[in-house]
Amino acid sequence: MIKRFAPWVFLLLLFCMPRSALSQTASITGTVKDSTGAAVPKAKITSHNRATSAARSTITDDSGIYRITSLPPGNYDVVIEKAGFKTVEYSSVVLTVDHVQNLDATLAPSSVTEKVTVTGESVLPSI
Repeated sequence: MIKRFAPWVFLLLLFCMPRSALSQTASITGTVKDSTGAAVPKAKITSHNRATSAARSTITDDSGIYRITSLPPGNYDVVIEKAGFKTVEYSSVVLTVDHVQNLDATLAPSSVTEKVTVTGESVLPSI
């Protein structure tokens, strides 16, 4: 008789557990803007777990907002980048259970460097 009710008891206990006991993750969120305060859409944000080397990436929406969810607690490096802007890096961001870390960034324009390489032989006129 006890075996017959065991699965129901387990399910009842599972639904009665506090949410924090079931969720053992953290999140990183923020807004990316340029030096004028305008939103930077499609900027790439990458989180690297320092202990496991696992990486998760996302991009900002049209309002410059991003969110990386369901990250295991730990120590992270976060890189925010977009072509035409200098990269912003956050080192040793510590995430704990149920923690939402806000990392806003202001991206400065990067200098554009062009390199033109021409190869070939020059032709000299014959005399």
